[in-house]
Amino acid sequence: MTAQTVLLVLAAGLYAVALFPERWSALAGRLVGRVAPRMAAGAERIVLAFATGLGVLKHPARFAAVLTWTLAHWLMNAFAFWLAFKAVGGRAPATAMLFVQGILAIGVALPAAPGFFGAFEKFGEIGLGVYGVPKAQAVTWAMGYHLLSFVPITVIGAIYAARLGLRLGDFTKGRR
Repeated sequence: MTAQTVLLVLAAGLYAVALFPERWSALAGRLVGRVAPRMAAGAERIVLAFATGLGVLKHPARFAAVLTWTLAHWLMNAFAFWLAFKAVGGRAPATAMLFVQGILAIGVALPAAPGFFGAFEKFGEIGLGVYGVPKAQAVTWAMGYHLLSFVPITVIGAIYAARLGLRLGDFTKGRR
């Protein structure tokens, strides 16, 4: 089965859940109920909540707008990766950055240090390694890109938080 086939089947499945949430919720409840009856109601709620999140698929114009913006953001990010890679003398095709971006997205989703430090660099190295990029150059790219994108975003976030009157303690008040 090709990757395109997998994506088409996945998209069809998501549309089915979005268009018929009650049926899929009931199915999930029945399936989970056979294994763990006490969890059936929870499974139904989870599927309904998931289907609510897919509500944009019910409106073609909204879906087109979301898809267009999503593609624009991901392609712009891959372009930024490519520019930074060229800055360190990299010799991999621009399409490699789409792959690296996917590897990084998966990698930083794993538990990691705050700011994904270490994980970003390691998964950048792994992704670029697939294209034969030497380890030193891959890590140089990953460290440079990570720092040069992380610092401005963090500073801008801190400025906005200060303008809103937020303090670090506000983020931990609910913890005990």
